[in-house]
Amino acid sequence: MQTKNINQQPECSPYARSYGRFISILGFMNKWLALPSKVKCAELVGKLMNPDRLLDEKIVANLTKFIGDSDQNVYKERQTLASFHAHAGAAGLDHLSYQRKSIRWLDQHVQISGLENLASDRAQESSGTLILTYHNHYKFLLPVAFGLLGYPVSAMAIDWKLSEIGLCQRTRSIYKNFFNDIESYFNGGQFIYLDGTKPINTFKKVNAALTNHQILISLNDVYHPISGSRNHEVPFFNQTLRCPTGIIEKATSAGAEILCAYIYWDRHHANYQLKIENVGKSGDTQEIVQSYVEILEEEIKRDPGFWEGWKLL
Repeated sequence: MQTKNINQQPECSPYARSYGRFISILGFMNKWLALPSKVKCAELVGKLMNPDRLLDEKIVANLTKFIGDSDQNVYKERQTLASFHAHAGAAGLDHLSYQRKSIRWLDQHVQISGLENLASDRAQESSGTLILTYHNHYKFLLPVAFGLLGYPVSAMAIDWKLSEIGLCQRTRSIYKNFFNDIESYFNGGQFIYLDGTKPINTFKKVNAALTNHQILISLNDVYHPISGSRNHEVPFFNQTLRCPTGIIEKATSAGAEILCAYIYWDRHHANYQLKIENVGKSGDTQEIVQSYVEILEEEIKRDPGFWEGWKLL
């Protein structure tokens, strides 16, 4: 008679197992190749092995729903998928890091535009800076870049332990080390993990980040029901996008500077592009959200595969 071990861990999902194989290959390249070469190889590996290939049907369905078949401003479905998976490969290199990044690494490999927006007098005098960004494949390289520039940083993120990767014993340590490594660049800041169970604790951490004049990074292109009760709907291609406004309202009331920023790998110049943009000066929440989504639309038109939102809608 067989007995069941009550302490046995749940079976890893196909997605988590696929992720483990994917990261193992990227880890080898990350250890031995120079950045331009390993990114090219990683993009190829991403096209072949990115676990999000399991979601291709959903990605294409959402792409068609929001942009339509006849829109001339975006790539065709096949091109978009290839770009989507290539970006995942390039970004995945940082999920298993062997080398510490430095300000020298930043100077060599990251071209920054709009830094004057962050260095304005108002940003220095205000209660912190809220930076709105998107669910793109390089979203966690963004706070690392600001940390390397010397700014104290905190970043809001869904608790990694709740993800398929975090629940799988084979891949759990990869995510744990990944988030710990990123947080080590925060100059005293921290990840503010969201699990939906401790809103008061989350509010206290957000308030502390702004009070301590930190950069607070929020992935603000989330959707119902994640967007919560405080949100604003804005036109987004052929549909609407519901963006949360609670964090924006908090930052506005605290007198914080509010900006939009994102980073991505530029294949043409073989380096990262970090862009920092204003999203409205009036302090009006709806104006800020509208400006933020307009910037997101322009980035999607530039490269639809840059945006992870296709798998999240």
